[in-house]
Amino acid sequence: MHNLYNTLFIGKVLVSLEAVASTNTYALEQLQHTHLHEGTVISTQTQYAGRGQRGNRWESNAGKNITLSIVLYPNFLRVQQQFLLSQTIALGIHQFCSDILQPHQSLLRIKWPNDIYYGTKKIAGILIENTLRGQCLASSVVGIGINVNQQHFKNLVNASSLSNIAKTTFLLPLLIQKLCYHIETQYLQLKAAKVTQIQQKYLSILYRYQSWHYYHSQKHGKLYGKITGISPYGHLQIQTATQEYHFDVKEVAFL
Repeated sequence: MHNLYNTLFIGKVLVSLEAVASTNTYALEQLQHTHLHEGTVISTQTQYAGRGQRGNRWESNAGKNITLSIVLYPNFLRVQQQFLLSQTIALGIHQFCSDILQPHQSLLRIKWPNDIYYGTKKIAGILIENTLRGQCLASSVVGIGINVNQQHFKNLVNASSLSNIAKTTFLLPLLIQKLCYHIETQYLQLKAAKVTQIQQKYLSILYRYQSWHYYHSQKHGKLYGKITGISPYGHLQIQTATQEYHFDVKEVAFL
């Protein structure tokens, strides 16, 4: 274990693993048996069964990228507010990438619900797994994968990395420290109930916001519309020429 000193609590406890199936799975298993300090970071060089949104696998070359999980206890959030945590983490990672990629950051966007895109290329993903107590969140394991020094992505035509964009190689320990700082900064905003600011900032950098594109819905087929907002429950709102649709995560695909 190592200490990171530029934050109040996120990353103060850093558990570095050589290899693990999934940092999220590891963290969830630990929480079943012991109490982990809020802000505990579990990081690994090699994640051989990393999990992404929608049951997808997260592919990552060993030692090239950031693959970690953060343990949080957002018990100030009610169950119906949990998308606020997703928005907060996405904003923290967006700010981290903006910091790293200056002066190239103008193409950075958050793709609903919480992927980070550079142009049309995905560079980061998030998987948050919450446990509940009554009507509130009890604990959250925030899994983060960021493509950093990986140059090539087999069978992933829409993937890129910080290194590909910035044309340089990065030191992962320093980046993890910076990432913890940016996520903590945003999380403290959430704890301070700066809800409107979080929602407005999220929309301001949302991929495809207020522009017309094609989508595919399981229920409605191919649609041509524009993203007009996000519901309080995290549903994507798409307006076509004739009506507005609301979609959950697995119900619509970007074309």
